[in-house]
Amino acid sequence: MPIVLLTGLLVVLLVLLARAFLGGGGGAQAGGRGPTGDPYRVVLGETEASPDLLPVRVGDSLRVRVRYAGDCEDHRFRLRDEARGDTTRLTLVHDARRDACEGEVYEELRLLLPENLPATGPLVLVDPEGGAPFALR
Repeated sequence: MPIVLLTGLLVVLLVLLARAFLGGGGGAQAGGRGPTGDPYRVVLGETEASPDLLPVRVGDSLRVRVRYAGDCEDHRFRLRDEARGDTTRLTLVHDARRDACEGEVYEELRLLLPENLPATGPLVLVDPEGGAPFALR
C-alpha cells in the first residue's frame, strides 16, 4: 500500500510540475492571467513627492509609466483595443515571460497605438487594478 500511495503522489507532483513549466493551468504563463496579463501598476510618480505623469497620447504613441515585479527577463507589453459605443478602450497587456525575480522595476513605455483607432470619440486606457480608466482624448 505505501508504494501505491507514493506512486500516486509522484504522478500528481509530476503533473503539477508539467503544468507550471509548460503552461497548462494558471501560473504566470501568457493568456491565463486575465485581460491585462501579468500583474503591473500604472505609476503616476516614482514617489509621493514626484509630479504625476499621467498616461498620455503623443502623436501615434502611448506614453505610460508602469511598475512590476521582475528584473531577470525582458518583459513585453502590447496594446489591445476594443470599441464600446463611441468609446475606444485600450488595454495594456503585460507578459512577464515567466520572470520569477521579485525586484521592483519602473519603466516608461512608449507604444504605437493601433492603426484602426477612430479619429474622434473618447479614448481611454484601462486601469489594470480596476480603477477608473485614464482619459487619453
